[in-house]
Amino acid sequence: MIEITLAAILRDEEKLLPHFLKHHQELFPEIVLVDTGSKDKSVDIIKSFGLKVHFFEWQDDFAAARNYAISRATKDYILVLDIDEKIEKKDFHELQQIVSKTKKRAYWLQLINFSNDYQSLNWQPLDDKFSAYRNIASGYERYPLIRLFKNDRQTKFRGIIHEYIAIDNYQTESELLNIPILHFGWVTSELKSKSDKYFQLIRKNWEQEQTPQSALYYLHIIRDPLQRLQTAWQISKKYPQYFQFYEIMAQSAAELKQWKRAISYLSKAIKLSGETITLLAQLVNCYLEAGRYQEAIAVAEKIPENIAHPHIDLQRLKIAILQKNSGIVEQLLQRLQKYLPQKEFEFLTRLTKDIDKQS
Repeated sequence: MIEITLAAILRDEEKLLPHFLKHHQELFPEIVLVDTGSKDKSVDIIKSFGLKVHFFEWQDDFAAARNYAISRATKDYILVLDIDEKIEKKDFHELQQIVSKTKKRAYWLQLINFSNDYQSLNWQPLDDKFSAYRNIASGYERYPLIRLFKNDRQTKFRGIIHEYIAIDNYQTESELLNIPILHFGWVTSELKSKSDKYFQLIRKNWEQEQTPQSALYYLHIIRDPLQRLQTAWQISKKYPQYFQFYEIMAQSAAELKQWKRAISYLSKAIKLSGETITLLAQLVNCYLEAGRYQEAIAVAEKIPENIAHPHIDLQRLKIAILQKNSGIVEQLLQRLQKYLPQKEFEFLTRLTKDIDKQS
């Protein structure tokens, strides 16, 4: 059976470290922990678990810190986690068995970002697999990432932020697995402070790399919608074939309640990428907000009925109210009750209680 090193970088994580170490220490024969400048009790906590602390001077470069951490590993493979993440025991053992058989250079795992943002079109409600975490979040977003790879001294991270593993041939050298890595950072109070802290670093990354991906990261962290819109417009001139920049411009225009502009940008994005569910749902919302109800209905009909998502169901509810269709309203309310916060659901119920009288 192959052995796996757990590698993590950290800074001022005294709140999360005890649980992280207690959970993972029994799973991994080796844990490499690299401190990048903690001022709290993180180092003392690590030592109290009998583990060695490696130190790396912070250089405003996550890839550099990650690469130093993996250079300290001695086992066959390396699994990279953050301190606000974990892998369940049963998933770890399944992962170990798969890797022992297939021995690929790298493995894509499923990053499960717990989240309460049911308006996000990437959000999905907790299923039975994650029911133990209902006290933490109402749902999650899923993203595949390379987190496990062979300790060959050649595989490295790239990117000063949002760092990633780069290998030559993903199709032959890597394998996509359905094994989850659980991430709790999106439901902690520290998320906003981390965004503030990383803003300059993300901007620096964009200025250095000048790639579409680094541009998208930069745009997503710009909070002012007008600044984001103007910046995205300038960047889109450099990458006119990327629909994502038009989508960001549309979202920014929507925040500014400039519905005509938002609709125009979404139309351009759809022309480039096709009629994806995400873009169609955003277009429906813009048409509704602009009072262009017939166009909203026409676009909404393109979204398959079997697509059940709170954001889309809220749009369907608005359309059903406009059409005074009390039967559809009742069905949608029953479905939405599973996902919406109690106060918001009660508001919707009050809003629709007179539908029968108006019909």
